[in-house]
Amino acid sequence: MFKRLVVLCLCVLLLPARVAAQHQGVIHLQAEAWVEGQTVLLGHIASFEGDAELTEALVEVNVGSAPLPGTSRRLTVGQIEVRLRQAGINPRDVEITGAAEVMVYRGAAQPSPEHGVHEEGYPVVVAAREISRLQIIAASDLEIRYESRPGAAWNSGELEDFVGKRATRHFPSGAVLTLTGVEVPPLIERGTPVVIVSEVGGIKVSAPGVARAAGGLGEIIPVENTISKQVVYGEIMDAETVRVMVGGQ
Repeated sequence: MFKRLVVLCLCVLLLPARVAAQHQGVIHLQAEAWVEGQTVLLGHIASFEGDAELTEALVEVNVGSAPLPGTSRRLTVGQIEVRLRQAGINPRDVEITGAAEVMVYRGAAQPSPEHGVHEEGYPVVVAAREISRLQIIAASDLEIRYESRPGAAWNSGELEDFVGKRATRHFPSGAVLTLTGVEVPPLIERGTPVVIVSEVGGIKVSAPGVARAAGGLGEIIPVENTISKQVVYGEIMDAETVRVMVGGQ
């Protein structure tokens, strides 16, 4: 029996495998939320089900700065997943349900229809200097500007939504940044040496590999076993490890 388990683990590292997710908790997003302070926590905009310890951690996840008084901001599922990764929580461990995006308002009561617009216009983030493609963006590269033109409200207007991200295109000085123009820097880059791990029946097997695509925490990428030259798909666990799972475990 022991030999069979070892053989099965080895086969996992040699052949393509299916990666299955197990949800340890559920996040129910609200369509709207009102906050008093300067920081929006996940607990302000969602309710939770599942593992108690995970829920305690989820409630305290910082999902961004609160909007300016009298304004609003929207938070998408994609932004929330980024914040989960930054907090060390794998988005694959939770199921996100409810609203596709959350409108967050500053204040205890529902704002009137004219709220959401600053007296000078909508806050947008612009490049304080030229930002090159694939450049990691620093706070000194950005500044806030107010615009009243249609469409400006779709920009987050929050510096922290861009600081630490990587530009996916060139932004000249003064250009308005958008969330579609930035990305979270990959935890593992294409060509990075990694350790491929698998576990079956309590037996762990590892093999050296090379990432064949870039990815972030919890993402699935192809990796090549440098011994067998076979390509398998696994989940990024950290900057050096990719886990291949068997039979939905």
